[in-house]
Amino acid sequence: MPLCVRCRAKEAVVYQLHTGDRLYRVCFISDIIARVSREIFRYGMIRYGDRILIGISGGKDSFVLLDILSQIYDPSKLGGVTVVEGIEGYNMVEHLEEIRRNASQRGVDIHVISLKDLWGASVNDMVRASIAKGQRISPCTYCGIHRRKSINLVARELGYDRIATAHNLDDEAQKILINIMRGDIDRLYMNHPLRPRLSKLFIPICKSCELQLKTLGSARTAFLRPGTSQYGASALLS
Repeated sequence: MPLCVRCRAKEAVVYQLHTGDRLYRVCFISDIIARVSREIFRYGMIRYGDRILIGISGGKDSFVLLDILSQIYDPSKLGGVTVVEGIEGYNMVEHLEEIRRNASQRGVDIHVISLKDLWGASVNDMVRASIAKGQRISPCTYCGIHRRKSINLVARELGYDRIATAHNLDDEAQKILINIMRGDIDRLYMNHPLRPRLSKLFIPICKSCELQLKTLGSARTAFLRPGTSQYGASALLS
């Protein structure tokens, strides 16, 4: 096995396709933390003393964001929010308990909210009502809008200054390509970290590809929630 290109002392265990670097486990983790930190400070996403609410689904992206922020920022200034969308098989009790446990280990409290409790209907309820009316609306539209609105509501009620959401570079590249093919300049512009937002609380943080986040997530916890709901096949990023 080749040696890690950073420490040149340990055998490399991870190969980064986009850099060509072969890295030892510790060096790989440090590399991702450093890149996320640079992204945050490059765009001034967080101000000193900000209270930050992290959107945590239990998937690899949000777990890695929780893990990194708890290392580079004061955990007492962090909180997490998990939204129970009401999608069958997607918000099981054991998932919520594992999210709480992983957050607690990092000194972060978790707030669990339910779309059904807040808005009177789960995503499954909304989809069924839409089908009954003959409407062709993607389940992801209902889920995305209501999740963001719910998280925004919790952040404002609890006095958080920022909401951090996790994104990987594969998703960002997919958004860009889709909007180029559509010729949608407005949505293409909306991919920029400093774009105008309906809520100034939201800060999207991404700086690594999906495979690397999955590798890092697996290295840092034994639990990652399955990433696809029953509506996953109909999802289209925009």
